[in-house]
Amino acid sequence: MTRNAMFAAAAMVFFWFVAVGGALDAVAQQDKKGDKKDDKKPKLNKPFDIDELGKKVFHIKFPANEKATIRIKSSDESDVDLFVEEMDGTEIVNDIADSKDCVVEFTPLKEKTYRISVVNLGPGGNRCTLTHTGKEEKIDFGKIAQTKPVDIAENGTHTINVKLPEGKWAAVWVNGEKTTDVDVFVFDPEGNEIAKDEHLSKDAFASFMPKAAGVYKIEVRNLGEGDNTCVVKHTTLEDAKKPEPKKDTPKK
Repeated sequence: MTRNAMFAAAAMVFFWFVAVGGALDAVAQQDKKGDKKDDKKPKLNKPFDIDELGKKVFHIKFPANEKATIRIKSSDESDVDLFVEEMDGTEIVNDIADSKDCVVEFTPLKEKTYRISVVNLGPGGNRCTLTHTGKEEKIDFGKIAQTKPVDIAENGTHTINVKLPEGKWAAVWVNGEKTTDVDVFVFDPEGNEIAKDEHLSKDAFASFMPKAAGVYKIEVRNLGEGDNTCVVKHTTLEDAKKPEPKKDTPKK
């Protein structure tokens, strides 16, 4: 082989490595783009059952300056509504059309966790699936206490006083057994209303940030129609009272 032929062969090998390397780099870049694209695919939650006038609450974080999309797909023909709220209950957007499916879109100005409430107005129960473009969060609401079932007459109220610390998220959940409209309101130590849930639902949820340590009042109202039996869970500072040990009765 002549010297010119050897140089030509070496040049061909060099350009072949360059071409292969570029192709591999392009594939790698494409994979990275594909991964980023996959990251933005809607997240699919497990289907959940929701009773007539029932409510399900999720907390989902969305990035700043990107369109957030939330959808509800339902299996049965009942009226399902979707609400997006701040953690303190301030409403951002909703879909309250008379439909079994819902969709909302909005663009957060900064990264933030939002409360997503799903309410089934009926008639009848339903099975729903939530999809979204954010990340589901588990919020620490501190120590939780639960009441025994409480009977509340139509247009009646049930009040609970709880001690809470300053500057930590607190919450209250109400679950009704029957299909009446149950609302919850929270008042600070000065008697000011600081949180509420007035959605048409047999269940209720409210979260709030106490600005001062003290005793807060939770008021559950049953607007009817009819009586209801409710269980209330709420943040608390107090330990559950332990039953006193039984004293032995001296035998006669």
